[in-house]
Amino acid sequence: MKPKVKPFTLFLWLCLVLLFILSPIIVSKLRTPIEPLEPLMPDKPAWTGIITIWDIPYIKTGTGSSISWINKHVRQFEKAHPGVFVDIKSMTPERASMYFQQGADRDLLPDIVSLSPYEEIVPSDMLIDIMPYFKTQLKDMDALALAQVVDGKNMKGLPYMLGGYGLFLNTDILNAKDIEIETDVEIDAKTLENLSKTLTYKVKEGKREIEYYGLCTYKDRYSNPLVNIEGMSSIKVYPSYYDAWEVFGKSKRSAMMLANTRTVYNIRSSDKLSDANIEVIPLSVLERDGLFNDQIGVYGLLKQDETEKEKICIEFFKWLMNNEIQESLKEIGMFPVSKGTGYIYEDDFFMHTIEDSLKRYDFCPNGQKGDVADKAKIE
Repeated sequence: MKPKVKPFTLFLWLCLVLLFILSPIIVSKLRTPIEPLEPLMPDKPAWTGIITIWDIPYIKTGTGSSISWINKHVRQFEKAHPGVFVDIKSMTPERASMYFQQGADRDLLPDIVSLSPYEEIVPSDMLIDIMPYFKTQLKDMDALALAQVVDGKNMKGLPYMLGGYGLFLNTDILNAKDIEIETDVEIDAKTLENLSKTLTYKVKEGKREIEYYGLCTYKDRYSNPLVNIEGMSSIKVYPSYYDAWEVFGKSKRSAMMLANTRTVYNIRSSDKLSDANIEVIPLSVLERDGLFNDQIGVYGLLKQDETEKEKICIEFFKWLMNNEIQESLKEIGMFPVSKGTGYIYEDDFFMHTIEDSLKRYDFCPNGQKGDVADKAKIE
C-alpha cells in the first residue's frame, strides 16, 4: 500500500522547488547596489578646524546684536563646509585693545575681528589685504562702505553691514507750539536752527526749572551724528545715545532727535511714546557736499600660518556678502552693503526713509566715496 501524501505537505514541497528555481533572481536583486548618500554631501574642504571671531559692538544695531544675527545663520556656512566650525565671541573694545596693544601671543588672538571705525586697535600689519580676493566684486558693494576699508590698492577688511541716521520728530510737541513741518521735503540747516531755538525753553515747576529742547543728539566714541549738523548753536548734545534717548523718548523734553536706527525700534517698544505721533525725515544735504556716516560694520582677517585656512576664512567673508545673508540684516535693523540686495525695508516706512537716504552719505571716518573709484580702479 503506497503512503498517501497530504495536500499541505505537497504544497510545502512545491514552494521549496519554486524558491530553489527563483533564488538566483532574488539574490541578484538583493545584491543591486544602493546609490550612496555621499554625493548629496558637500566635499570636505582641504582645511578643517575652528575659525574664531571676536565680535566687538562698535556699531549699534537697530535691534538685537550682530553676534546674535551671525550665530543664527552661521550653521548654513558650517553645513556647506563639513569639518569647519565658527566660534563667535563677544568682546569689548577695551579688552580687545588690551590683547592687541600689549602683544598677546598669536594663539590667544582670533582669526577674524571687528574693526573700529576710528581707532586702530588691531595693528594694520597684522591684517591680511583682502583686495586680491574681492577685486572683481567691489563694483557690487556700497562705495561709502568701501571708502572705510580701501586705502590705495589695499583692502584692510570686509564691510558687511551699514547703519544710518535719521531726524526724528515728535509732532505732538510741534503742534502744541502751532508749528507744522512738511515731512516729505528737506529741512535746510537755517530752518532747522530756527525750529530748534523756538522749541528750546524752560518751565518752572515749583522750585525746579525744567529744560526743554528743540533738537538733541549725541556724540560718543563710535557714533557721531553731530557731524551732520555741526555749526548749529541750539543743539543739546549728550555723551551717549542713551542720554539723548532719555530726553527724547522717555521724558519727552526734546521735540527732535538726530539718531541711529535703534531709535526706530525704541519708539515702537516705548510705553511713553505709544500714543505719540512720531515722524522721521532724512537729513538734508542742502548747503552741504554730502552727509557723514560712521555706522559701517567691518571684519578684518588676521594673517594666517596656513594658506588653506586663510582661504576658508575668505569663503566665510564671501558667504557674508551673499544676497540671502545680506537681506537677513533686516532682523537686526541694519542695511546691506551688497548693491544686488536692493531695498529690504519697502514695507517699513521709518526704516525705508533712512535706507533711501543712504545714497546721500558721501563721507566716513576714513575718507569719502568719491575717492574709491580712483583708489580701487572701479566704476
